[in-house]
Amino acid sequence: MNNLANIPESYLRNLDSQIKQILVSFGSETEDNVECMNHFELGYLGTDFGIKIKNKKIFISDIINALEDMEELPQEVKEYYPNMTDQEWQTSTRLSTLIFCWFEASLKKYYLKQLESANYKNKEKPINNRLIFSNT
Repeated sequence: MNNLANIPESYLRNLDSQIKQILVSFGSETEDNVECMNHFELGYLGTDFGIKIKNKKIFISDIINALEDMEELPQEVKEYYPNMTDQEWQTSTRLSTLIFCWFEASLKKYYLKQLESANYKNKEKPINNRLIFSNT
């Protein structure tokens, strides 16, 4: 099965919640991190699936990808890293896009494995981080 459209909404919400718990645990429960969790969600735009701005038709990976169009180092970044070159900026934005897209692809792979497994019926089953973060 390779169709993500069959994922029940309740399972999607459960996975969304689990992903946010993992991210806050990883990054700590600072006010900024907790607030960030309130502004994104896992979801669909048409038949495409990813991490998007909550209640909007904007994938975060598309925002990150748009940063690649900024060929010159933004002034705010120059102030933090005065020796950074434009090429290093472009490398940073491209790598960020690749990492984010990899993460979304890993989530899709996780969904598909869950849909194919007998354990899929247990919608409360915790996320297996190795499924999300492995290359197999």
